[in-house]
Parts: sequence; structure tokens; C-alpha cells
Amino acid sequence: MHSIRAKALDEFSRRTGRAVPAIAKTFWGAPMHVLYPASHAAALYRYGFVEEAVTAFFLQRLRPGDTAIDVGAHFGYFSLLASALVGPAGRVVAFEPSPRTFAILSSNAKRPSNIRCVRAAVFSRAGRASFRDFGDTFSTLNSLFSPRFEANVPHPPSAETYDVETVALGTFCRTNGLAPDFVKIDAESAELPILRGMEAILRRKKPDLCVEVGDLGVPGVAESRKTIHHLLARGYRALECKDGKFVAHTLQRRYEPGNLFFVAR
Repeated sequence: MHSIRAKALDEFSRRTGRAVPAIAKTFWGAPMHVLYPASHAAALYRYGFVEEAVTAFFLQRLRPGDTAIDVGAHFGYFSLLASALVGPAGRVVAFEPSPRTFAILSSNAKRPSNIRCVRAAVFSRAGRASFRDFGDTFSTLNSLFSPRFEANVPHPPSAETYDVETVALGTFCRTNGLAPDFVKIDAESAELPILRGMEAILRRKKPDLCVEVGDLGVPGVAESRKTIHHLLARGYRALECKDGKFVAHTLQRRYEPGNLFFVAR
């Protein structure tokens, strides 16, 4: 039935050129509002999960009572997964700066009582910054930096630009009495500034980390190797997922888009 509905949504979206509101069901049974076929939404609607390796890391590392932070929460799949895993005694904080995306995230987070949604971009410091919004279909690429479009997007959309609030994770956690056990960072080229803004957390608490990597030549963005070295120097091990297992990662010269995982040595 899902495949039939997905084909109908595909056809409607193709004909109208618009993203279509739909309700997906996660693999653990939670309903979730999405915009179809925005990135991730199609996979969520069909299969109930996205990014298998990241999902597996959540399942392996999060425990009841933990505090998890989701930086770049988008529609909230990983926030909802964390909520289910940490349970009523745990806490989840989901950051998303785009107003349209944040509205969907907030709708999805209404039912769980342990999720707090924050409309802000996590960065190295608190303040205001110019944010690029590429619309509903390409909303996962919204960024404080230039777009990370790949070769398979021959006609990328133009961006709407507006100012957003920025927060430094270290200051936010200290102010709100949070000691995160787990942090997911998917912030379209802002990963290293975000890590620099949580220095005390990295050195004292050493939460498990899921960090997006990828070298797409974005101006002003450090190579992924520099992000990885930043964490290795703070007592972390880098892992990658191979054949369903998390194994030691060997540093590369250049990184395709993906995710690496970091645990304290």
C-alpha cells in the first residue's frame, strides 16, 4: 500500500512541481509529518527510516535517561528516534533554524514530552547570521554557508536569504543545565564551528558524536580532515560503519558526503 501511495505522491509532485504534505510512519511506529518528496521524506514514507548507519549508531549508543542533542533536526526523524530511546527520564533538544522546517519539526515533536525544539542555528558563537534557505524540496541543504549541491542536481534552486539566531552549544548547555550524552551534528558545512562552540563539553563530558563530513569545495569551509583532527586531539576515536558494524576509521585525503562517528578513547 505504501508503494502505491508513494507512486501517487511522486506523480502529483512531478505534475505540480510542489512538495506535498504527507504522514509517514517510522519503523518503531511513530507517525511523522513530512513534505514529499523533500530529501529523506520519500525514504521515510516508504521504509520508515533514513540513513541506516546513523540510525544504527543511535540504536547502539543511546540509553534510557540520556540527554541527546540533534543539531540540524530538519523534520525531526532523529529527534523522535532519540526520544523513544532515552524515554521519559531522558531529554532531547532539537535545533532547526528554518521557519518552515521548524514548523514541521514542532508538529512532530508535540506528542513526546521529552523533546524541546529550538529555532536557532548552532554555531561557534551566539548572535545573528545570514542563512540560505533552498525551499521545501531541498530543505536539507539549508545552510549558513554556500550550498553543497552535488553534480546530480543540474539545476539547483536559488536561495532565500534571511537572518537567524545563532547559539553556541557550550553556552546553551551551561545556561540550561544540560550535560549531553549524545550529539548529532548535520549542519551543512558548519560542523567545525559548532564543535569549536562546545569545547568544554568535548573535554569534560565527551558525549558520543555523529558528525556529517564531505568535501564539496564550499568557500570558507574547512576540509573534513581538519574536523576529524579536531576531535582526535580531544580524546576521541573515529569510527565508520562497514557491513553493519562500527569499525576504526582510517583518515582520508578527501571525503564524499557522509557521516562519521566518534566515541571517547
